[in-house]
Amino acid sequence: MWIGLIELPLIPAFGAWLSCRHGYLLQSPDTGEALVAYRDGRTIRVLYDGKSTRCSRGVMALWHTFECFCLGR
Repeated sequence: MWIGLIELPLIPAFGAWLSCRHGYLLQSPDTGEALVAYRDGRTIRVLYDGKSTRCSRGVMALWHTFECFCLGR
């Protein structure tokens, strides 16, 4: 679990990138979630506990790709 990696204000842009570029369908997040997206039977989640975001290793890789190609970091 990666804690604090994903920046909360950038989650809408990250979700749009996942949707437009990679074909993920966005879903309304439940309590404790900041982002939920699914594609081909796989669901990815960014959790938020009120202090920091949490994500899996796969979402971390997608986040770093988003940072490199969309934010130019």
